[in-house]
Amino acid sequence: MGRKITSLIMVLCITLVLAGCNGSKETDEVAYILAIGIDKSSDGMLKVTYQYAISSALAKEASGGSEDKFGTVTFIAPSIAESLNLMGTFTSRIPNLSHVKILLIGEEAAKSGVVDVLASFTRYREFRGSVAIVTVKDGTAAEVLTNLKSVVELLPSKFVENMMLKAPD
Repeated sequence: MGRKITSLIMVLCITLVLAGCNGSKETDEVAYILAIGIDKSSDGMLKVTYQYAISSALAKEASGGSEDKFGTVTFIAPSIAESLNLMGTFTSRIPNLSHVKILLIGEEAAKSGVVDVLASFTRYREFRGSVAIVTVKDGTAAEVLTNLKSVVELLPSKFVENMMLKAPD
């Protein structure tokens, strides 16, 4: 009888530990990044621009709110990891790369080589392989992200996704 109770307690403990509900985050705790722009700064560091969704404005959209549904912020940092840390500090939310649709790379940054930059994204499990990587020929990636708006789509990420689906190969 003692073995059955001990076995039952062990099985209950194992099922509680393996339930999988320990890493969840509320929507208000996460900054969903929609697009990323990478340029070279004048001092050789990375100038990383993030376009992120503002979840409270998206929630108000159903009730007819007219706020901006996304924000754009630029950081100058030595690496992508450092810029993501700065993003987390700036927004007081945890940056999440699972909604990134496009990675814009400025022409100057592309010419100087971005292999290390692209390789650093593979360290993040949220970063998907279906992200469109585009080089900006005229201007900077930050300028394109700042001006990326659609009157048809709610979010620029959906606009970019539709635009990439219709683009010729």
